[in-house]
Amino acid sequence: MLYLLASLLSTASCGGAADHEISFSPPEPHTISAFGEWAESTPLLFRIIKVSVEDSIPFGEATEKATKGNHFVVIRLQVMPDQKAQSMVDYAKQVSLVDASGKGCQPDEFRFGATNGINTSAVIIKSGRFVEYSVPFLVPKDFKPLALRCTGDADSEPVHIALRREE
Repeated sequence: MLYLLASLLSTASCGGAADHEISFSPPEPHTISAFGEWAESTPLLFRIIKVSVEDSIPFGEATEKATKGNHFVVIRLQVMPDQKAQSMVDYAKQVSLVDASGKGCQPDEFRFGATNGINTSAVIIKSGRFVEYSVPFLVPKDFKPLALRCTGDADSEPVHIALRREE
């Protein structure tokens, strides 16, 4: 447990004790997939079913509170293979929260595991099935995410999924 806590405290930041920061090309507004619809990045399909902003989240048998100036954006995400084959998704490497400028945050793999009661952020998906997990991002309160960026594998074009339904 001490190792887990030390790993969490030593992560790179998206702005002061927040999740890992990364930069991407800005998402093109006309290419953002609709909230609740399946979006494909070969060999996977992704769908957001819920987005919430929280001050604290489950962390194993305890609760993790957001550090000062930050909050959690929690995405409930379904993922399935795009063909009749087994596949894998590593949430810490293949999923990011991005703003309109392309600034992004990747989820912390330890927090992902503790929130979902599993030991890893890499999940095997059986053929014909989907998996559904909560993906928590610790981000500064002034970070304004536009979309969830998902990549099926290293050779695939990413997809961006809107974080709210069109009104």
